[in-house]
Amino acid sequence: MNRTARLARHAAAVCAILLASACASSGTTADGTETVDPDAVAVTVNNDLIPPSSVTVWIVPESGSRRRLGTLSPNGQETFSFSPTGVGEYRLLAEHLAGGSTVSNPFVLSDARTLTWRLSSSVVLVGSTP
Repeated sequence: MNRTARLARHAAAVCAILLASACASSGTTADGTETVDPDAVAVTVNNDLIPPSSVTVWIVPESGSRRRLGTLSPNGQETFSFSPTGVGEYRLLAEHLAGGSTVSNPFVLSDARTLTWRLSSSVVLVGSTP
C-alpha cells in the first residue's frame, strides 16, 4: 500500500473514532435538542506527554468493562463526559498511539462532578462542582 493510501486510511479511522465519541457522549431528544445527564462527570484531560503522542482516553472501573472517552492530539486538552454506572474505584487510562500507556491513580466518584488529569502526572484531581 502506498503512503498516500495509508495516510487516507489513517485519517478515515481517526474521523470514525471522533464521530463515534461525539455520538456516544451526547444524547438528543426527538425534536433534536441535546439532553444533559444530571449524573454525568466532566473529565478534563491535558495531553502534556513528552515526547508528544496522540492518545485514546478510557475510564476503567474497578469491576466491569472500560469505556472509551475519546481521543486527544499531542499538546491538546479536551473535556469528555461520562455517566458512572456503579460505585467503587476508577482509573483513567491513556493509550499512546505511538505505543505504551499512562495510568492514573485510583479514585472514587461518590460526589464527583469533575475530574482533571494531566498525563504527565498520575494524579487525577476530583471536584464536586462542574
